[in-house]
Amino acid sequence: ALVYRYETDGTFNNTQALDAGNSDARGITTKGQGFWTNDYTDDLMYAYTTSFSLTGTSNLEAANQRGSGITTDGINIWVADDTDPNTHKYDMNGAFVSKFSQTSQNRDASGVTTDGTNIWIADEKDDRVYKYDMSGTFIEYFDLTVANADAFGITTDGTNIWVVDVVDAVVYKYDMTGSFDSSFTLTAANADPQGITLIPR
Repeated sequence: ALVYRYETDGTFNNTQALDAGNSDARGITTKGQGFWTNDYTDDLMYAYTTSFSLTGTSNLEAANQRGSGITTDGINIWVADDTDPNTHKYDMNGAFVSKFSQTSQNRDASGVTTDGTNIWIADEKDDRVYKYDMSGTFIEYFDLTVANADAFGITTDGTNIWVVDVVDAVVYKYDMTGSFDSSFTLTAANADPQGITLIPR
């Protein structure tokens, strides 16, 4: 499995290889000191250095066996699940801390992100992004633009939100209220994107 790196304007930069065991990665996150992914098949969280050298793995909680997205604020890690309607919180070493229940409409999580103040969860089935506070209290949602019908990853820098689409292999940019801004197409080899993150600058 490969990670494809782009500039924020969509210019393709390079690729990095994930560990061989992390062959079914779903979601990716970073906070500057490293990268984390979760694996949909072996139910592990993988931790990497900034150059993608594997530093360790940890088991996802028993109820969190279909991790579909991952995010961090540098203090904790959250993993969304596409079959269990809860978002699971871990410490930075991968130890389970707690979880919160998503709102009743948000039952097909396909990505999660945080800016440290709020958490956003993309839903593949109803094509919405749901906003929660850090304790998991639902706040509001916004509808994705029509073309962004198969969201499979979400990230934010606190100023904008980017959502990657697994079918058309396009990244869609929104402002923080959910207004669509622009999009860019991924490079041809990156045809099955399973997550997206933004490297802090």
